[in-house]
Amino acid sequence: MMKKILLSAMMVAATVTVSSIRPVSADSISETGSQGSGYQHYVNSRFGVSIDVPKSFKANPPAEERNARSFFDRRNDSVVVWGNYNFTGETLLSAYREALRQHPYATYKAHGKNWYVIAYRETRGGVYEKYFINDQYKNGLIIRYPASRTKAMKPLCTSIAKSFKPGWTNPDREE
Repeated sequence: MMKKILLSAMMVAATVTVSSIRPVSADSISETGSQGSGYQHYVNSRFGVSIDVPKSFKANPPAEERNARSFFDRRNDSVVVWGNYNFTGETLLSAYREALRQHPYATYKAHGKNWYVIAYRETRGGVYEKYFINDQYKNGLIIRYPASRTKAMKPLCTSIAKSFKPGWTNPDREE
């Protein structure tokens, strides 16, 4: 009798737990980005971060934690966009200073009220990074490309970075 009661209680608990789980929305990639028909628009369902990526870039499966997505093209260019909680309480200024410390020979650097950008060269090519940081969230964009593509990628990095929107401005994010 005791086994039946315990088993029944476990089944009820499992049913309640499963029925209280919120369904997971899928990330969305739409055919036309805000920059026109040559772009696809990506929105991360968990953190709401969004970006326009050229249609020539193919999407990898989403990260297991549902916080990031990467895209790549046939020329070894790649774009990674992600969102996360600001667990450490890092400020924009402290993150920007650390980025400058790690990349003292940055080829481009700028910052605003809630964002910063840094571009630099690595052994295999160029890197362009943009971050939005507030007291609750950190959103990032990293674009990598071969050194031979530096000139061609400059306007593309600018275009992609302008479309990059932090998740906290998206009212449709899950959280």
